[in-house]
Amino acid sequence: MLCKGFWILIFAIVAGSVYGQDDRAQGYVGATIGASFLGGHTEEYSKPGVGLNITLINFGYTLHKRFGVTAMWSGGAHRYQSLPPDGLDEEIHWETSYGMLMAGPMYTFNLSDNAWLDLKARVGTFWAIEQFERKQLYTSRRSTSSLGYSFGVTYRHKFAGHWCALLSSDYSTVKAGDLFSFENHFAALNISAGIGFLFY
Repeated sequence: MLCKGFWILIFAIVAGSVYGQDDRAQGYVGATIGASFLGGHTEEYSKPGVGLNITLINFGYTLHKRFGVTAMWSGGAHRYQSLPPDGLDEEIHWETSYGMLMAGPMYTFNLSDNAWLDLKARVGTFWAIEQFERKQLYTSRRSTSSLGYSFGVTYRHKFAGHWCALLSSDYSTVKAGDLFSFENHFAALNISAGIGFLFY
């Protein structure tokens, strides 16, 4: 139901903009890809390093003056290795992935006729999965899903017609729950770039 309502909201705003056009960009929808960095990790024998983040929906719309709404559907993954704490020469293979579906308010700075800076705060569903495998011994998997929060900034630059380049940075967090190597919280810092479609 949450996912269905998310798509209905975006469709209603985009469709409504078709009948209320003016001479400036009121909103956008786009996709980005970039680097992911994990926070809250407490396992001393492993380091997640840099992972991959993909945001399939990066959405923003100005409702009144500079205030508007934003939504995001995003996920990421990290694969890394570590040695077991008992010192055996045997690697442990880790895989950590996460996803989020969030929405919230947005404030936009008009930098020029072709450039905007969006400040965003979001809340919504955040889920994370952590799995590790010790060769020939065992495989274990744990997950958490809860209400999460996200704060971000997006720079938009129009380069042709309805198209714009996107540069985004987002910090998202959720309670760690039963995850192995995250004690209190699970967090992801994403830095990404992509392309967006402007509607007026």
